[in-house]
Amino acid sequence: ASVATFNTGYSDAGLFGVYVQGPSAKVSDLTKVAVEQLKKAAENISEEEFQRAVAQAKYATISLFETRLGRAEVFGNRLLASGKALASVDLLQQLEKVTVKDVQNAASSVLKSKASSAAYGNIYALPYADSLNL
Repeated sequence: ASVATFNTGYSDAGLFGVYVQGPSAKVSDLTKVAVEQLKKAAENISEEEFQRAVAQAKYATISLFETRLGRAEVFGNRLLASGKALASVDLLQQLEKVTVKDVQNAASSVLKSKASSAAYGNIYALPYADSLNL
């Protein structure tokens, strides 16, 4: 089972999502845990958690630049989102500017947005989006 997030931002809109994958019997629990963690991020993030997340984001960013395809993905996404292709150093500098409060504000903003869901596969146990108290 796995849970991952994604974010696609544009100048006038954005999409934040949580991707849950696992056995049908566990999807409901996984989804509820993911929502619980998002709610916690809006309220309280320890400095240790934050620094670990920044380090992971830096590693993921640098790792993308290791291959031609990865660089194309980064540059393409940045061009679409902002009209500029940023070098790895610039992306790392942007990560350094993020604060705990920025993350809390982003999580809070996501939680205030109307939730929706999309699913495929055996989804009998998937909770309805409105039952997640988002």
